[in-house]
Amino acid sequence: MPFLILALLFLLNAGCDTPQPKPAATNASLILWNWPNYMTDEVLNGFTNETGIQIEQRIFGDEEILLGAMQGSDFSADFFIVSESLGREMIQARLVAPLDPNLLPNLSHVDEDTRALAFHQGQLYSAPYLAGTTGVVVNTKHVPDDALSWNILWNEELKGHIAMLRNNSEVVAAASMKLGYGIVPATEEQFAAVEKELMRQRPLLKGYLPVDALTEGLVGGDIWAAQIYSGDALGAAELNPDLRYFVPREGAPRWVDMIMLSRSSAHPKEVHAFIDYLHRPEVMAKLSEDLYCATPNAAARALVSKEILADTGVYPSPEILARCAFFPVMDPAATTNQRSSELWNALTAP
Repeated sequence: MPFLILALLFLLNAGCDTPQPKPAATNASLILWNWPNYMTDEVLNGFTNETGIQIEQRIFGDEEILLGAMQGSDFSADFFIVSESLGREMIQARLVAPLDPNLLPNLSHVDEDTRALAFHQGQLYSAPYLAGTTGVVVNTKHVPDDALSWNILWNEELKGHIAMLRNNSEVVAAASMKLGYGIVPATEEQFAAVEKELMRQRPLLKGYLPVDALTEGLVGGDIWAAQIYSGDALGAAELNPDLRYFVPREGAPRWVDMIMLSRSSAHPKEVHAFIDYLHRPEVMAKLSEDLYCATPNAAARALVSKEILADTGVYPSPEILARCAFFPVMDPAATTNQRSSELWNALTAP
């Protein structure tokens, strides 16, 4: 996590007040910062047709791109869809404002344990969006059917056709779990082993790629094995049926992405209206099916097709989830976090 960037942004936002909701303006236009291919036109158009509120998406391939954009003098945002871990950092940096639960009645459909992740010091700061795992996708033309381990991403026979996410935490987690450790190395000895493993992998890689470039390489057949988010893998497999996604037997990260309100938004009530629209069961169920991601909205899951519910890439079985873990809350000043940033700089250096 690029904590120094967040610290700088905190100083820039230290004097900002929390926006107060105003009556919804039907001619408002909202700016949403989001991952590529992570919202459907059907949802955006449905909301606009109903309310008159327009939504403009601005896309980032990885969260460092978003944080870099935030430093620009012309940066503008009403709300974000980000990882739960980045969301925690954005709260600390005072980049986001609390949500008003009274304006979000449909959040009552969200599973209680997932809804708990949305609170910070008793205040609702985010709305859960979609959930999934970070695992491995392989091209079955080039990779054996029995590949079920992180080891495949260290296979020298695939040199030049392997890719990892451009995400520090995810890359370290993959190596850590491959070695039988937890999602985060717990000791100096474990971190040293993870560092050695990732440096050994580096010459085999096509690169540490943002999601859009990674999926393009998978669909085009140039990438044969990659670390990837489950929804992106399954979406790519629709375009290239030779692709197969799996959660490695050693375990994998779980994630829930969050919708967060920018402190600088001039339209907080309109943002609330969109979040509540998203969590209508019929809207969220269709979104889960179209984006191949699990929804934490229990009422929506009841409407999801049996085919999607049975797909363990979207809705993992209890057995699969038992070997997965969420990223823990990390102190940005902790030694492990600092070492991780130093390692990332070494891995991504020219």
